[in-house]
Parts: sequence; structure tokens; C-alpha cells
Amino acid sequence: MYKARTEYLETRRLIMSMQSMFRGRNARQRLTQLRRMRAAITIQRCWRGFVARRAYQATLRAALTLQSGYRIKVCAKNTPAEQPEHRSDKHAQGYRHSGAKPGMEVAGGAQHIWEAH
Repeated sequence: MYKARTEYLETRRLIMSMQSMFRGRNARQRLTQLRRMRAAITIQRCWRGFVARRAYQATLRAALTLQSGYRIKVCAKNTPAEQPEHRSDKHAQGYRHSGAKPGMEVAGGAQHIWEAH
């Protein structure tokens, strides 16, 4: 009976050791799979955010273009037609010193009229 008990305990210890190794291997595989899934989700999240930001920027540029065109049209409609096309050098020099870019006179007029509404 002592020998049978010893063999049983040794067999049980070996089986438990094998089960422990198998469970550890499965746990490591699941952890690796989980890490890969998280990495894939992170990549997808970053890509989707990039695409969404790019689409938003395109929409914003389109909206600003439309607004600018509308404001220029409103300004052109509300300004008298008698204005000379060429401004004096003194007037242009004033824009140079104000920090405004060349060609901004029309946009400035459009903004002035737009802000009055």
C-alpha cells in the first residue's frame, strides 16, 4: 500500500506540473493575442482620428472659402462703383505699414461691411 500511495502521489505531481505548464502556456498565448489586439485597436483609432481631422480641416477650408466669397460679393454689391481701381501710393503705403498684406484692401472692406451687420 505504501508503494501504491507513493506512485499515486508522484503521478499526481507530474500531472499537476504538466497542467500548470499547459495553463501557463495558454495564458501567455492569450496575453500575446490581447497585446496584438490592443495594438491593432490603437493603430485603427489613430488612423480614424487622422482621417476625421483631415476631413474636418477640408470642411473648414471649404466653409471659409464660401464665407470669404460671400463677403466679397456683399462688399462689392454695397460699395459704390465710382471708386478708382488704382489707389494712390500714399494709401498703399499706409497698408504696408499697417502690417496688412497686399491685396487685403478688398477683404478688409468686406470684413468691415460684414461686421456692420
